[in-house]
Amino acid sequence: MTSTSRRTFDAAFKLQVIMMIKEQGLPVGQVCKDLKLVDSAVRRWDTSHRLHMNRPRPEITYLGV
Repeated sequence: MTSTSRRTFDAAFKLQVIMMIKEQGLPVGQVCKDLKLVDSAVRRWDTSHRLHMNRPRPEITYLGV
């Protein structure tokens, strides 16, 4: 039996894939097929990206005396 290792992708690649889907209007399935990616991974990247983009940023407060 041949063992296969998991592929890892950096954040820049994941963002590029998400932008292909969002900005170019490409179907997730087609992008996955073209790049030999698993559909569930790309959808997880998209969910993570959306959550990150909608996250409220912490307010900067000044604690003066």
